[in-house]
Amino acid sequence: MADDENDEDLRVAKAQQGDVRAFESLVREHYGAVYGVARGITGRDGDAEDATQEAFVRAWRALPNFRGDSAFSTWLHRIATNVSLTLVSRRKDKASSEIPDRASTATSPEFRLEDRQRLTVVRETMNGLPPDARAAFVLRDVQGLSYDEIASTLDISLAAVKSRIYRARQTVAEALKAYDLQGSAV
Repeated sequence: MADDENDEDLRVAKAQQGDVRAFESLVREHYGAVYGVARGITGRDGDAEDATQEAFVRAWRALPNFRGDSAFSTWLHRIATNVSLTLVSRRKDKASSEIPDRASTATSPEFRLEDRQRLTVVRETMNGLPPDARAAFVLRDVQGLSYDEIASTLDISLAAVKSRIYRARQTVAEALKAYDLQGSAV
């Protein structure tokens, strides 16, 4: 890739003029983060794939109107968040039992089982959160966005971001505490 294609602002400008290769480069660079937002909000791999694809389609269509008031990544996160929240609100069954099959780095089978069970508790709790709290939680604790970036992405105040994240974290922490107490009582 040429040096000028490494500069995101230049690639965005080229994509805004219809350069498909420049946009494909942006998609490759941001796919993981957009998918992560969608997966965290939707709670399902299939829905996340659909939301990610739809987010990039919408981004391509809206790209000529992107003014650069925020970072390109923030703009993409906003689109992915909106698409994902819309998908969740249209879904009849809000909760998901789909848990990714990821092996723990620990070698003990007991530890891996415990790790998966705790992951299940976290995922189920996240799926039970109101979509707006889930979105803020995912953007902060999964994607690592700053509070300001989340406020911009969700178009809400900084106080609302902090409140949603606090409530989501409290809910997840309470669910894990209940799980741990239940496990130690057995």
